Amino acid sequence: MKRFYEDLHTGATVTLSRFKGGYWVDKVFCPHDQRGKGAATRVMRRVLADADAKGITLKLVIAEDGDGGPDNVQLERWYNKLGFVVDATITYVRKPHAAPLFASFPNRTDRTRPLQLGSVHQMQEARAEEA
Repeated sequence: MKRFYEDLHTGATVTLSRFKGGYWVDKVFCPHDQRGKGAATRVMRRVLADADAKGITLKLVIAEDGDGGPDNVQLERWYNKLGFVVDATITYVRKPHAAPLFASFPNRTDRTRPLQLGSVHQMQEARAEEA
């Protein structure tokens, strides 16, 4: 099962897929004009808050996307700040935190929300409902 998080204001997204013990962070996308402004961080913090609240472990493998985004060193630093640590392999793991790691999210509920991945039509309908 896939999960999709989106910052409706900036277009930054996070896509997750289920595995037996939690979710893989499959893709973090941030539009070029929003990079360096915290858009991806806001979406990831929403993902982390939901994962913590539900006791879900997150895993990922760091990989540059080759489109002028952050390099592997920058990505590693970013994920470390978000609470991910490398395990015995090259996989980064984040166990749920008992206390909220990020205490406040200004306008968080107004700007981000989880969605089940579905057809483009379903996503457009969900966006129309929020407008």
